[in-house]
Amino acid sequence: MIRPPAVAGKFYPLNKDELQKQIDDDFEEASDLIKHVELPEGKKPRALIVPHAGYLYSGVVAAAAYSQVKEATYDEVFLFGSSHAGLFDGIALSDYKEWDTPLGRVQASSQVEKIAESDDAIRQNIFIENTIHKPEHSLEVQLPFLQVAIGDKFSIVPGLVGDGSPRILADSIDNFVEKDDLIIVSTDLSHYHDTLEAEELDEFAIKSILNLDSEPFENATKSMSAQDSELIQRSAEACGASAVALLIEIAKKRKWSPKRILYMNSGDITGNNFRVVGYAAVGFYE
Repeated sequence: MIRPPAVAGKFYPLNKDELQKQIDDDFEEASDLIKHVELPEGKKPRALIVPHAGYLYSGVVAAAAYSQVKEATYDEVFLFGSSHAGLFDGIALSDYKEWDTPLGRVQASSQVEKIAESDDAIRQNIFIENTIHKPEHSLEVQLPFLQVAIGDKFSIVPGLVGDGSPRILADSIDNFVEKDDLIIVSTDLSHYHDTLEAEELDEFAIKSILNLDSEPFENATKSMSAQDSELIQRSAEACGASAVALLIEIAKKRKWSPKRILYMNSGDITGNNFRVVGYAAVGFYE
């Protein structure tokens, strides 16, 4: 069973050569932007936070994140993102055997079945549901960057993260992440504020990540469902908030250290500073 691309030709080029050039150009621009950023030398990240907008808007920030794993070796890549189609509880995995992209097919990991067949406590929080994944772009847009950065010798565990305690969800998934695996969390930050407000909101979100504070992201998911104005004031604005909170809890358990790689917003690309979306690249290191 193969998952066809849902947003090729929309979020990124459908043509293989055009897509390769787009990603190569993004890596080149990102390299220049982060050349003075101090990051751990000789260490490959255990996890990355990466945006998931169209490559025209967030491709450079995505490239900044993926530049940290370029030519590195990972066995499996756990992809965690959000569903833009609806609300649900827990983590929705996909059991598509392969994911098609213009650059070729990406294999799904046998870990998906292993996780799905785990004990009852885990199955309460993690389930398989392909219909949630079929139209979703947040994981799909990561695949071409992964293919260019680390080649084709990896498989993926794709999960969309819904409501639920990030600590409980972290406990459910953590034991399946091995030493040579990579976690990718897909999220954009604030949406449709002017640049000054966006930068303030996004700085709060990024500082919360760097402080390994999952509460503002947990508040974000609670406030969306409850429309609680007080919770909104204490929330980090991010469309993948639940996935970010999950990663923070895993990072705390494993004592990973987050490092800011690059921040931009769509106004930096389009020149329209009145209604922007924020993008961050963050790496997590042992």
